[in-house]
Amino acid sequence: MAEKSAGIPVNVEIKTYIEQDGKSESFSFSEVGQFFKMGTTVYIRYQETNPLGKIPVTMKLASDGTAQLRRHASSDLRLVFNPNELASTKYATPAGLMDITTRTKMVNFTYQEAPLTGGVQIDYELITGKEVVGQYKIRLQFVQ
Repeated sequence: MAEKSAGIPVNVEIKTYIEQDGKSESFSFSEVGQFFKMGTTVYIRYQETNPLGKIPVTMKLASDGTAQLRRHASSDLRLVFNPNELASTKYATPAGLMDITTRTKMVNFTYQEAPLTGGVQIDYELITGKEVVGQYKIRLQFVQ
């Protein structure tokens, strides 16, 4: 597949499952996004629509089985997913920087080029300090 600087338009469906304090909730939405391939790394970009407006999101999927999720909003967030490892980062909020850590249980990414379609599955724990804040699952499907 040729690398495209403008990206290939894709329809993106995202489902997020969260377990916190014994309670479960899920969120799902569909957006139009873009698929990019640079070398062996794949990027999926989309705008997440929520009550506060549109938030640009980029998912980076590396050939080594790691992933990153970046949300570019007033509270900039970059989560790193490296299976069976802890990954620490800073969460920039209007109140200041907060240390957060992810413990990734699973990253699974598959796609095919013709027709362009694929999916991402990420399971992880979110930790602040030494406390597990919650269990999270991201399920993303895309199709051209």
